[in-house]
Amino acid sequence: MKYFNTLIALSLVLCFACQSDKKTVRQLDIPSGKTPKETKYYLIRHAEKLRDNPSEKNPELSDQGFERSKYWGEYFEDKKLEMFYTTDYMRTFQTMIPIVYPYKDQVQFYEAKDTLFTEEFWTKTYGKKTIIVGHSKTTPKFVNQIIGQDKYKPIPDSINHRLYKVKIDKDGFVAQDTFVNILLQ
Repeated sequence: MKYFNTLIALSLVLCFACQSDKKTVRQLDIPSGKTPKETKYYLIRHAEKLRDNPSEKNPELSDQGFERSKYWGEYFEDKKLEMFYTTDYMRTFQTMIPIVYPYKDQVQFYEAKDTLFTEEFWTKTYGKKTIIVGHSKTTPKFVNQIIGQDKYKPIPDSINHRLYKVKIDKDGFVAQDTFVNILLQ
């Protein structure tokens, strides 16, 4: 009987420990005056760029890059996106064009600097579905800042097909962060 009681007590401890998953992830403060809502972020690296001139600091997309950006546009067409962010580089903006086009919306520019996920950015994008186009180092860095962990490493230079998704529930908890490889069809 003593063994059975110990087993029950241990089971209850494990059960309650499993229910506290939300406490192990980041919880963001709901911006002042906002109604609790779910927030979603989609983050991608720009599509393939031209590499024929290594000294070019702001190259355009290659033919394959234009194909990928067209595919991204088709992929995001039914996602009901509300905010569109990109860095002010030709390759990121060209990647964004087919994504934003069906929405007939404005593109916001952000600077690729140390702090990407600021309180101002969180307040502007809270409760919305936002796409962010960045670079091999800034995209995973942005995701890490949103989730409050150093989980994702820079994207290898040969990879332009990775999609990061971050979902923050209505209580401000990071409910999901994943990445998937979306290959051209």
